[in-house]
Amino acid sequence: MSETMKENADEEDIGKPTEKTCTECIKPAVFYLKGRYLCRRCFEGINKESILDEAKRIIEGVKRSDYGDPKEFSKYLAQLWNVYLQGKEIEPKDTSCMLILLKIARQKNKHKRDNIVDIAGYAAVLAMVEDEE
Repeated sequence: MSETMKENADEEDIGKPTEKTCTECIKPAVFYLKGRYLCRRCFEGINKESILDEAKRIIEGVKRSDYGDPKEFSKYLAQLWNVYLQGKEIEPKDTSCMLILLKIARQKNKHKRDNIVDIAGYAAVLAMVEDEE
């Protein structure tokens, strides 16, 4: 960004439309954010977290507060599935694998980011469970 752009950009302009050029590419800028002029595509890219970061945030935040410790939840779910499967014993690690398979089956029908995020999350839980065993 040129010095002139920096001088003309006030903090109150953050998120407001502008007639400048995007500092990340050469498209017309739509927003000013954190000292940069951004087109819509670059603005959305900066604000979008990676799939693994999103999965980590969900596992350690919302899902943990909603469902408790992932290791303990996997043990409980294994107990429920053992009852449902009528005697075929499964282990806590199997719960993550089965849920990954569920998400793969869903992904086959229709692509959804949520499926991929959940697969990454279940893989992380599987790693936690395996470390315990």
